[in-house]
Amino acid sequence: MRRRATEKTRRNPILAAALSIILPGLGQFYNRQIKKGLSFAIGALFVIVIWIGAFDTPQPLNPEAFEATPWNNQDLFFALGPFLIGLMVWSGVDAFQTAQRSL
Repeated sequence: MRRRATEKTRRNPILAAALSIILPGLGQFYNRQIKKGLSFAIGALFVIVIWIGAFDTPQPLNPEAFEATPWNNQDLFFALGPFLIGLMVWSGVDAFQTAQRSL
């Protein structure tokens, strides 16, 4: 049986939230919110690249000069970690609420 074009497709809210927690934006793609999904995915990718790159930068030859900078690699790593977790939770809650409205 074919669906009507005007009929809403039901989405599973728990699956949508789980997908968004695994990778922000996946739940939005599941809910067919392409622009919002791209926004979450690009934001998460940006944070992940910087977060992983925090420990890939080479250390300077002069450790005293490195200590004088306001941010070192470990500070950047721990500052972006909670931001990434917050983005995952925000994406999961948004995907859950959107899928719940489709029921």
